[in-house]
Amino acid sequence: MTSSDAMSELTTPSSDSKTVESAFRYVLVVYVGFLFAAVTAIGAVVADVTTTESLVTTTAAFAVGAVVGVALSRKGTSLANWLGEKRRRWLVSILSVAPFVVVAVAAIPGFVTEYVGLLALLTTIGLFLAGYVLSWLSHTQYTASRVADRPILTCRWEPPKPSLLDRVVLAGWLVLATANAAVGDWLSAVVWLGIGLGWLASGLTEGRFRLGETRDTPEIRVYENGLVKQRPYVRSFVPWSDVDHVRLREGELVLDRGLFDVRLERDALETPEQLLTAIERQHSGDGPRSTPA
Repeated sequence: MTSSDAMSELTTPSSDSKTVESAFRYVLVVYVGFLFAAVTAIGAVVADVTTTESLVTTTAAFAVGAVVGVALSRKGTSLANWLGEKRRRWLVSILSVAPFVVVAVAAIPGFVTEYVGLLALLTTIGLFLAGYVLSWLSHTQYTASRVADRPILTCRWEPPKPSLLDRVVLAGWLVLATANAAVGDWLSAVVWLGIGLGWLASGLTEGRFRLGETRDTPEIRVYENGLVKQRPYVRSFVPWSDVDHVRLREGELVLDRGLFDVRLERDALETPEQLLTAIERQHSGDGPRSTPA
């Protein structure tokens, strides 16, 4: 399948970019607002203020954070592209939750109260999930900025479907969360709930889990400067400079790149041989040149 054959089935890059950019802005506003509110709520508990005062100050903090988020979101594509680089996007997510992890852990030996630890743990989970979504949206926008308008070749693929084990594991986390909540062990309940939600979030980004019909067709797109993996909700970019070897072995198309190999099941690809040929030509620098964006 060539790019000219498939482009009629693809959403135009401009509409894709606008959709991703809008989603990025909304999530960023919520993320920053939640961060401000969480810090204020924990501070209010430590200061032992009344419930009413705590609610008022936390709500005000969320509003202030949302305004800051709106100001940051006006940078739009440039901010998303900056955050979308692999190392930056994970570093920002980790640094934002690290202080709350420390506070939550401090509740175990009793350095802070259990209530403060619970708030810190809830904040950690909320920020991690929001940051996870934000990082993938930014990387999707970053991907759009790195490639040409039209791919040299596209190949449909089918992401792995959720297995029985996936469903059992997800149900197990939720059962553990419910069981701990039933006996009043809220810290453990929140931990198991967070793990379950993280499992669900990773399944959604990888395409294993889906919420109804998806807008984008899963595809592998070959460009002059790299490969794009289009999942149902997000996409990722792999530059050829990161790839050491390309091979088809044991029923898999493998792009060797250290600890972050790209592996595609042969049976999940519509035209694996054509895809392998196109990847090898572009990786070696012998392929056709695509039209710059």
